[in-house]
Amino acid sequence: MPSLVVLDAAGTPEFVESLRAAWDRGDAVFPLDPRLPRPARAEVLAAARPEEPVADGDALVIATSGTSGTSKAVVLTHDALGAAARAVSRSMEIDPKTDRWLACLPLAHVGGLAVVARALVTGT
Repeated sequence: MPSLVVLDAAGTPEFVESLRAAWDRGDAVFPLDPRLPRPARAEVLAAARPEEPVADGDALVIATSGTSGTSKAVVLTHDALGAAARAVSRSMEIDPKTDRWLACLPLAHVGGLAVVARALVTGT
């Protein structure tokens, strides 16, 4: 049964390696923003509920910003991430031989993770 793996989403190669390893095992990943103060980290983890099993195919559990109240957890599947990565790469005519992605957004944010997913899916 897949697990939810909480990873410190520091912008490091180790984070990307851990993300890939979790996905290769079929686990989902909850990227935790290392910049959050301790009370906010506890609130976000409570919303994610890492102790509960995740469904087959779940890839990411992302914390919302909580603008409407308490932060919530949103699930993205491997299929959804892969389809989005391939669609963007096709529309931008990414060539794995010459192009590379630059992840300059926080990796605890869906925007930053989308760049990493594109790189992993396309080999760039």
